[in-house]
Amino acid sequence: MMNIQAHTPDNKVKRFMLLALAGAQLRHAAPARELCTSTWFKLARAYVESQHCPWLLLSAKYGLVNPTRFISPYQLEVPAMRVRQRRSWARRIAEEARCKLPYSEQLVLVAGVRYSECLMPYLGEFSQQVSLPLAGLSVGFQCGWLRCHTPRNLAATPQAAISDVS
Repeated sequence: MMNIQAHTPDNKVKRFMLLALAGAQLRHAAPARELCTSTWFKLARAYVESQHCPWLLLSAKYGLVNPTRFISPYQLEVPAMRVRQRRSWARRIAEEARCKLPYSEQLVLVAGVRYSECLMPYLGEFSQQVSLPLAGLSVGFQCGWLRCHTPRNLAATPQAAISDVS
């Protein structure tokens, strides 16, 4: 586990990842990294964990979430929100990020267009470079990209999760 400080160039990490908590969910509380059961989420989580860098989840209900934090299932989805709601959610994420994210050389957002379009105005504040590896791809092509970029022998353990984010 890695403890982090507020984002400043002095507390810089090489790479940091944000993963959308999206798709079908279990019917009971679970660690956030295990709550979603969709193929897309499982592939995306495997990709993120294979990168061996600190990461957090983006939740429509809970905001920035530590992958090991137990959370309950919920019905709110960022893509289903109206534009005004998504913008408000993105501002909330940016406020949380100012306290929880380290400054990074590269910030990787593993999420669909509805997440990235509302977060992009804020993400440059937290990194020298923002990367959107799934930008412009349909869900099927995103799954293909994730399969191609994730090692086959990935161990399913939370790696480089941040312990001080609740």
